[in-house]
Amino acid sequence: MEESNDCAYLREFATTNQCELMFALNLHVEGVGLLQEEVRAVRQVTDTVESLLQHIVNKIRKSVKNLKENAAENSDSDLKVPISLTNGFTENIRGKTVLKNLINSNIGAIRFQIFDQSYFVVINAPLVKEIKLPLILYAHFTVQASKLFCLFTDHSSSQFSWFKSKDKENWTQVATTSKYKIKHDDIDHYLKLVCVPCNSVLTGPSAEAISENKVELIGDLPTCPFEERHKFTSQPSNNNCFRVVSYNVLSNRYTDSADSFPYCPPKFLAIDYRKQLITKELLGYKADVICLQEVDSSVFTTYYKDIFKNAGYMSFYHKKGNKSSEGLACFFNKTRFKKVDDHQIIYSNEIKKKLYTHLWNFVKVNPDLRDLFMRQLTSLHVTVLKLKLAKKSHTLIFGNTHLFYRPEHELVRILQINMATTYLQSLNQNYSQNNSVKVILCGDFNSIPTSAVYDYVANGKLHKNHPVFQNTKNHPILFHNFQFESACGTPTYTNYTENFKNCLDYIFIEKNKLKVNKVVPFPTEEELGNYIGCPNEVYPSDHLALVADLKLAT
Repeated sequence: MEESNDCAYLREFATTNQCELMFALNLHVEGVGLLQEEVRAVRQVTDTVESLLQHIVNKIRKSVKNLKENAAENSDSDLKVPISLTNGFTENIRGKTVLKNLINSNIGAIRFQIFDQSYFVVINAPLVKEIKLPLILYAHFTVQASKLFCLFTDHSSSQFSWFKSKDKENWTQVATTSKYKIKHDDIDHYLKLVCVPCNSVLTGPSAEAISENKVELIGDLPTCPFEERHKFTSQPSNNNCFRVVSYNVLSNRYTDSADSFPYCPPKFLAIDYRKQLITKELLGYKADVICLQEVDSSVFTTYYKDIFKNAGYMSFYHKKGNKSSEGLACFFNKTRFKKVDDHQIIYSNEIKKKLYTHLWNFVKVNPDLRDLFMRQLTSLHVTVLKLKLAKKSHTLIFGNTHLFYRPEHELVRILQINMATTYLQSLNQNYSQNNSVKVILCGDFNSIPTSAVYDYVANGKLHKNHPVFQNTKNHPILFHNFQFESACGTPTYTNYTENFKNCLDYIFIEKNKLKVNKVVPFPTEEELGNYIGCPNEVYPSDHLALVADLKLAT
């Protein structure tokens, strides 16, 4: 990052109750040389100006001491550091002034002076905290920052520039947008993205990210095992049946760290590669309704939405918690279904409502559980559809969810799934007044077939003495009135990685209203055993798609 030579940046970080003064120091130390350093002085917002200035003095003395040691300069005398914060150009700001009060004041021009260097202090200027490009870049695909975390910034006001280079030294500008469609001419070049963060008032220091690898051509896609599954879906379902798919497609945000799926080469982890396999797989199932989890917002907007629209689907998408970069999506065949409603509820936002009094009375008296539950962004995506061309009116309520993932916190998942069934029951009652209503609950439940979650959904209740409530008080009795069964049963694997292989995903249907006409077979253990785990070159996700033909019960 580059800071302006004559500006120092004072920012408040509300989430940590800290503030930071950042400035570029160029100090000539007699007998030693030049000290060039970006100084970042962090204090609590409740600390004082004199505390901040003393902290800066200590940091500079330490840096100078290290510089002298490296230069074999023997001097034990403490460096005198003239330093001050002034109101305008003359009046010193009182040392006892609390930093938060300084930040919130309307003092106007604040100057920071250290040695003979003077800086204009900019308060809460836009800042790029993190910027990163995808590890793999493919020609003919659109690229954007894989990570871009900013403070005090309006994305739409900020400035973006793309550059390419063969040697990371000589750069040629190729675009001035936040997203860039990589051209064929960019092959064998590195890319650089420069962001100048802005808001309606201020402009912050620029930040840049340079790709680790050069742009390459993706090449032809391989023949994949899911093409064998397509043999069972060569024809669309008929009027009395409809085909449902549930699939966790693995968000790009969970493939970005060094320890994520180390057995999979980066070029096959790249979202521009995987999204093509995912699309090819899904379209080959000729499904009527598709419920997806871990869908990247940017990929849905720039890729899935248009491709499925051209294939005859209408689609809806909701970010997890309305804020995460990944979320839940539903696609449905416009020829067979008409949209009635589509919305999302966020469990942690809803739990205090009257509908969930039985849960909140339990959660609020268990502080650790309450704090953990309320931090989650986990959501339920609901799509209500009307079946066309049927002899009688049929309303289908699809619930799509992705429950909390940590294995040790099954109680959080229990609360989430109880909220899901409670909410779906309420919707069911509303729509049942004039229609025949069927409820289908899809998703990644992060729960194996022997779990309390599966037990609850399949059997309709969970007693207050269940072991999952251990070490808590005021236990509720949880129940629902649906007669649910898993349409695909309990396959050996719906999640297959190097370190975990089991069944986590389900399509739950009301067995008194719907019948399973056909389940598309899963890859065999022998077929999966050819690989350390998924994803890989031919399996685009760590999960497997669930595909079932459902028939209306007469």
